[in-house]
Formats: sequence, structure tokens, C-alpha cells
Amino acid sequence: MAREKGDTNVESAIRDARDWLEDHEEATLRELEDKKRMLERMVRF
Repeated sequence: MAREKGDTNVESAIRDARDWLEDHEEATLRELEDKKRMLERMVRF
């Protein structure tokens, strides 16, 4: 019984993490691209 409850909690946490990633993927990629451009500019100068 405890194991089933633990498995359910893990599955729920994984589902929540996937949902968060889907919701934030675009923003995170945009932030990384912005930082990359900033670093490229710094290297040029």
C-alpha cells in the first residue's frame, strides 16, 4: 500500500515537471538565446 502511494506521488511529480517544462520551454529557450547573443557580442569586443 505504501509503495503504491509512493509510486503515485512519483508519477504525479513527473507529470507536474513535464507540464512545467512544456509551459516554460519557449521562455527558457528565448532566455538562453538572448544570453548566447550577449556573450557573442562580448567576445567580439
